[in-house]
Amino acid sequence: MIFCNVADIGRAHVLAVEAQDAGNQRFIITAGTFTHKAISDAFIKHFPSFAPNVPTKLPEGVDENGYPIGGNYTADNSLSKKVLGMQYQNFEDTMVQFANSVAGLQSS
Repeated sequence: MIFCNVADIGRAHVLAVEAQDAGNQRFIITAGTFTHKAISDAFIKHFPSFAPNVPTKLPEGVDENGYPIGGNYTADNSLSKKVLGMQYQNFEDTMVQFANSVAGLQSS
């Protein structure tokens, strides 16, 4: 699966408007791939109190890193880096930002 931090998406929109060479281009805005294991690992590492509630068992059909055994989809973001100068936030930081943003929410 691919991901992108919402702040990076917003930045890409602004850069696409400002960049001279962006006209008539189509950009793939993605920071890379992730797995459900990576989500679990990030939450356990940065929020140890979540650990008891974080699933860690890998489902069938994935390798030890959580990637599908048959391979996974990726996307080429090189044009966004070259033309727009995009630099993407990494997955772990994105998950920490997400967890911090929802930490105060209560379930109904």
